[in-house]
Amino acid sequence: MPVSLRFQIRPYLLALAAAMLMAGLHYAVFLQWQVRAPFLVFVPLVLACALRFGYGPALLVAAAAFVNGYFYLYTNATPMLALLSGSFAPIAFGLIAILAIFAGGRLRSVSLGASETLQRLKIVQQHAGVGLFEIDLDLQSVYVSEAMWTLLGREQPMRRNDEGVPLEEWRNFLRNGKVRWLLSRVNVERDDRGFPLRLQCAALDITERKQADTALKRTRQEVSQQLSDFRRLHALSTELLESPDLSSQLAAILDTLAEFHDTHQGIISLYDEKRGGLVLHTSLGFSESGKHSLEFVAAGEGASGLACSERKRIIVDDTRTAPCFREYQHLAEHEGFRAVHSTPLISVSGKLMGVISIHVPQPFMPDEREVMLSDLCARKAAMLIERAHARRLADDVEQRFRTVVDTAALGFCLFEPVCKETGDTPEFICTYANATALSYFERTSEGMQSGDWVGGDIVEACRAVPHMDQPVTFEMRVPGNGRRLRAVASPADGKAAIWFRDVTIEKNQQETLLVADRRKDEFLATLAHELRNPLAPIRHAAYIISRVEADAGQKERAAAVIERQVDTMARLLEDLLEVARITSGKFELKKERITVSSVLETALETVRPAMDARRHRLAVEVPNPEVMIEADPLRLSQILCNLLGNAAKFTVEGGDIRLRVMIEEGGSVFEVSDNGIGFDADAAAGMFELFAQNGQRGGGLGIGLALAKGLAELHGGRIEAESEGPGKGSRFRVFLPWAMEQAAAVDEMKPSLFSQTSAFKKVLVADDNRDAAEMLAEMLILQGKQVHVTFDGKQAMDAFEHFSPDVTLLDLSIAKADDFALTRRMRARKAPHAKLIAVSGRGQAKDKQAAIDAGFDQHLTKPVDPQLLRELLQ
Repeated sequence: MPVSLRFQIRPYLLALAAAMLMAGLHYAVFLQWQVRAPFLVFVPLVLACALRFGYGPALLVAAAAFVNGYFYLYTNATPMLALLSGSFAPIAFGLIAILAIFAGGRLRSVSLGASETLQRLKIVQQHAGVGLFEIDLDLQSVYVSEAMWTLLGREQPMRRNDEGVPLEEWRNFLRNGKVRWLLSRVNVERDDRGFPLRLQCAALDITERKQADTALKRTRQEVSQQLSDFRRLHALSTELLESPDLSSQLAAILDTLAEFHDTHQGIISLYDEKRGGLVLHTSLGFSESGKHSLEFVAAGEGASGLACSERKRIIVDDTRTAPCFREYQHLAEHEGFRAVHSTPLISVSGKLMGVISIHVPQPFMPDEREVMLSDLCARKAAMLIERAHARRLADDVEQRFRTVVDTAALGFCLFEPVCKETGDTPEFICTYANATALSYFERTSEGMQSGDWVGGDIVEACRAVPHMDQPVTFEMRVPGNGRRLRAVASPADGKAAIWFRDVTIEKNQQETLLVADRRKDEFLATLAHELRNPLAPIRHAAYIISRVEADAGQKERAAAVIERQVDTMARLLEDLLEVARITSGKFELKKERITVSSVLETALETVRPAMDARRHRLAVEVPNPEVMIEADPLRLSQILCNLLGNAAKFTVEGGDIRLRVMIEEGGSVFEVSDNGIGFDADAAAGMFELFAQNGQRGGGLGIGLALAKGLAELHGGRIEAESEGPGKGSRFRVFLPWAMEQAAAVDEMKPSLFSQTSAFKKVLVADDNRDAAEMLAEMLILQGKQVHVTFDGKQAMDAFEHFSPDVTLLDLSIAKADDFALTRRMRARKAPHAKLIAVSGRGQAKDKQAAIDAGFDQHLTKPVDPQLLRELLQ
């Protein structure tokens, strides 16, 4: 139930309870004395309820009285009594009840009004601090209000006031020692003769006003002091801005803080992390000996050392009594100070930078102002020290950056936007460029700062950089020198920083790789064509030989065709292998001293059929055929064969080819020239590259000139090509230098292991290629050998044990996982008379040596030369 409703119902409940109590009391009297006066006993209760609770509860009691009267007058009375009192008693009670309710309610209202007025007056006196005092001489009475007793402290006598001072402020000392200020007014009433009748006094508590006045005065003083401090701080800020270095700035801060403390001594020490203490930086008012004593203070020693170690303010109010300053008492007496105020210098990042200490000549405890100013100056000092450290670090970083940038292998430029008057689109000028960038653009620093050289690629990148979330990468070509650069642009404080990397070689290599890839594709296509050419007659010849109806002449011609085409394919594959060995650096020359004529005879004998077939006219000019040179005769002949064969291939029928040998300073020159198709001057540089084609029909695989170039360089020489243009012939020159001394003796050929007088009869052929094994066996059978053929490693081992061959032709790939496992097992059978010959498609020097080391007596490269095999088995 709400509180307001509970208070409204409560008077009615109380009135109803009182009526019930009165009815019960009347009933008890009736039982005892048989007195019937039901309305009379309720009259006082109605009046009382009207005075106490008001009209409503009083009406409730009157209603209860009527109910009680009805019970006694009409139910329990005699008929005569009910008749006599039935009309008079209720009417009389009703009139009396109305008068009682009205009078009681009215009195209650007046009483409540007076009570509320007195309560309000009391509240006003208590809260407004107004006290009333009155002396009535006529009535001989004294009235003192409760507020007045409170203002007077109850037992303190009131001072006498003159009538001529209507208002007076005076202090009243209370018993608790406090002081209360009062503003009083005294009024004296007199009779006709002038005698005082009544004295009235009103006092007002003005303590708060007095305290406010005092606080205002103190505030004015503080404001004045703060204004003065502010002016001094402003002057300090100006002085700090004009100071050239950290030392002068800290000296100005120390001088200002000493002035705030009304002293002339102080120090600023910086924290040395390595030494673990404070190093004196700035001092004020100290002698040289005093500075020397404070040159280094360990953490925890003295006031400044404690401030350093504890990172908080340390105040020594008296140096003679402070335990922490015992070690520095002699310094205090010598320098003339008695108190120390030390404040740590803490940076914004929380790092300890140092301590600022103020020394006062008398015992001293700083107030709030001095503490605040000390903190303010300490923050300024810490900020300046941190800024100086940051500036020094930034200078070091900038110096290192400039050193790195200036010595970097990459070019670096900084571009700044410049808006022209003609439009809003900014142009860019280079404000900085390192040495590498200057070399890239072939300009001086002054030339870089002019904006005329800045190309469109750079301008577009500089404009796009501020709007991109990541650096802008682009490539450009430097005008003038054709250098190709890859650039990365990124924003740098409103500018554009661009790194340049020279990718000219990389781009040329990429283009070279593309050309090489194209040549490789052309080579593979040509190689397939060149390999198919001999395969076609071989297949046809094999078909003829397999036919029963073919006569002996046809079979002989077919066999000759197969032999020639196999030789062609073998030479082709050998050229490829030699180029690969030269490229990988695993080719070894067998130099010896030979005559020029011997080399020319071998080369001309090889290419003469091709020239005769096309009716070429060959002219040979040799000043002295017996001139000795030091070279590998086979490889030098191969070089000349390639050059002469190339001339025959690209010279029309009936054309002229000339071979000249010249002696020049430092070496011999072999020149092959023709009047053939020629070539462009641009094609000369790539002509000796592997797989390069001349662009004409019949160009071959493109390995001949590359092989010739590699062999010439292995001899320490070089090869050159010249042509006056397409259709005007070509000229190739091979230069071989003279040897400084005679070459070492040519390695002696290893004697043949098959130099036996008796021929080998039993031959074991082991090859997983069935066709190759059977054809090799047929060839050996025609030579009169007894042959056994196997196609896997297990069959080969069984045949080796039971067939007991004189010679075993073993394919290395038949052992699958280990090429030489089967060889070791055969050698373990202790058959010293059996010879092992390795047959493999890998014919490099290391492959041959590995086979010999594994236990083979000889190594043959596929396809096996029948004549060589015949000679080995004789």
